[in-house]
Amino acid sequence: FTNIFAEDIANRQELLESARTDNANEYAYKLIVTDCTDWVERILAVQLLEHRQAAQEAAEHMEKNFRGIIVGELQNRFEQMRYTFSQLNNLLRKIPFHDNIYSFHSKVVQSESLNTVYEYIATADQEETELLGTLFEKESEHAAIGLLKEALISGDDLISEIRDYRSFFTYDMKMRNPDTDTERRVTDMQSTGSGGEQQTPAYIALAASFMNVYKIRGNSPRGASLVLLDEAFNNMDGGNASAAVSFLKEIGLQLMIAAPPEVTLKIGKEMDQIYTICREGRDVVIDHTQIFEAGQSLIDQQNPVYHPELVTERAAILKSQAELVT
Repeated sequence: FTNIFAEDIANRQELLESARTDNANEYAYKLIVTDCTDWVERILAVQLLEHRQAAQEAAEHMEKNFRGIIVGELQNRFEQMRYTFSQLNNLLRKIPFHDNIYSFHSKVVQSESLNTVYEYIATADQEETELLGTLFEKESEHAAIGLLKEALISGDDLISEIRDYRSFFTYDMKMRNPDTDTERRVTDMQSTGSGGEQQTPAYIALAASFMNVYKIRGNSPRGASLVLLDEAFNNMDGGNASAAVSFLKEIGLQLMIAAPPEVTLKIGKEMDQIYTICREGRDVVIDHTQIFEAGQSLIDQQNPVYHPELVTERAAILKSQAELVT
């Protein structure tokens, strides 16, 4: 850019010097002098040439930032997403919901341009990513470089899409029954599944979102990781509701749940403390219950979710009672 202006300035100065030897047309000479002088002064006034080094340094800085955002940042985001899915799926394998195991899945979108860029970013090593910072000066054999260069010059929507790593993938959850080894996609159950089948994936997805927001990674230090839920688990049965709360706690979230009294029967054992609030007119009564480990164990002893044999024993009792009546 500055080289072109320097050459143009030299040409005009040469034209001005040449005009000095021919004063036959004084009017033409004055026009040349005025035009050349004004043009040179305007260029020098904005100090483009003096800032050439600063412009080059700014361009190099921009290239490094561009390389970091396009490659480094996206590589980190892809890795973080894979880690989060892996951690969630490992926990979900231990917590069945009505004998079903949920899991998160992702795949690269069916977009030729995004697929090409993803392939480059996912496989590029440090030496290759250095090329991206100078993509306007060097040729690359990878098609993604050409796509990025063209998108930057033309302002294509591709640049907006690759700013968000989520644009590269489509997401789904699957529900598998380990006894029958049958598997269903959660998206297929949105219009046919029961209330519990529709709410359970929502709470699991909610857990994934909070995990990402709070940056929960294994046993790494973190803050309170507080989650407030209102009118939660209303349409879920006791087994699924208890499993959902257990899962939210298992990944490291601290829960504060506002719910009607009947929900306490579903998830009470998972709570450390319960406040029952009753109001009549302007009078408010608050009852506090704290459930210790021994109390939770006692509750578990009567929970058929954890002790399926209780259902068999109860059915046998009812059957014997029916036989006595007949």
